Amino acid sequence: MVRQMLLSLPVALVIGLSAQVAGQENKIPDKAREILEKASQFELLSIGHGPSMKKPTEDFRGWPVIGKTTVEDPDTRKRLVAALEKGL
Repeated sequence: MVRQMLLSLPVALVIGLSAQVAGQENKIPDKAREILEKASQFELLSIGHGPSMKKPTEDFRGWPVIGKTTVEDPDTRKRLVAALEKGL
C-alpha cells in the first residue's frame, strides 16, 4: 500500500505541474480577445455532445446545435469572455 502511494505521488505531481504549465500557455489570442471585447453582441451556441439519430436542423463544425441565443448585454458578454478565458 505504501509502495503504491509512493509510486502514485510522482505521477500526481507531474500531472499537476503539467496542468499548471498548460494553463500558462492556453489563453485567448490577443486579436481574438480584442474582437470579443469590442463586439456589440455574441451568438452563443449550445452544442450537442455527439451524433443524434435524427439529422439536426443546424450544425457547428459537424456538431448538432441544440440551441442558440444572442447576447447583447455588455456585462454578460464580459462575464462570458472571462469564463472562456478561465476555461482555457
